[in-house]
Amino acid sequence: MNNFGINVLECYFITFSGSASGTGNNSFFLNSSGHSHSFYQLSYALDEGDSELEIDHTPHPVRKNSLYIMRPNIIHTFNIKEVSNFIELKFYLKNPELEEMLAMVPSVIFDDKMFIFNLLHTIHDEFKKSANDSLMFLKVYELLVMLKRLSFKHHDTKAIPNYSASTESDKSRFSPLLDYIQGHYMENISRDNMARIMCMEPAYFSKKFKQVFGITPSDYVNNVRLSYAQNMLEYTSLAAFQISERLGFKSQNSFSRLFKAKHGITPLEYRKRLQQSIKEKYI
Repeated sequence: MNNFGINVLECYFITFSGSASGTGNNSFFLNSSGHSHSFYQLSYALDEGDSELEIDHTPHPVRKNSLYIMRPNIIHTFNIKEVSNFIELKFYLKNPELEEMLAMVPSVIFDDKMFIFNLLHTIHDEFKKSANDSLMFLKVYELLVMLKRLSFKHHDTKAIPNYSASTESDKSRFSPLLDYIQGHYMENISRDNMARIMCMEPAYFSKKFKQVFGITPSDYVNNVRLSYAQNMLEYTSLAAFQISERLGFKSQNSFSRLFKAKHGITPLEYRKRLQQSIKEKYI
């Protein structure tokens, strides 16, 4: 294991086929049986169609320029109905910081500007030269950091109840503030501070924000934190008080109260249900 705590197993282009007749030297025929493994697998779709990728029993359509993240020990299934091309990266992580970062990233990210593809292509080229190349590890590290940044858009929508595209034009006015929140949600973000960023008087800012998003500014900040908390409860072993500290809640009690108000159960109960569900599915 290198200084990055990353062990790259494979990086390659692959063609999946939904029928045995489509197989060849660079093709693989897939059935619909699920499987899991102890490493991370990132699968980037190079085309799209009627196929889907099921991750932890949640189906996702195969969409061109989308990245699908399979975490360790999570069941996933490729339901391939036609020829589908991917670039795949498989690796182990022994880096708590990176593991925590990946826990905040959704299972599917759309790469509209192809930043992810370009990095994967570079990693693929470097891996062919050497599986222990320092530049390759640096590029994998850069990729994981980029995934967290690109996931901000995903968490923006999760923070807004009943989000729809119709809110996009109004929301764009608040983009500088939303970007600020995503970069500072672990800090104490006051209403006055947010109003200052928007160059508005605090009372007017609060009224306008609620008109656009349907919730108060403080509720929005807490929803951003809670969306990250769900992933951290599921994909890390951090205690509730550690998650509370990392995400900027005033206290563990405040975290538990807000989490229960949103999900109907406490963070510890949420994690226990997840663990029980995993036992029932896989043991």
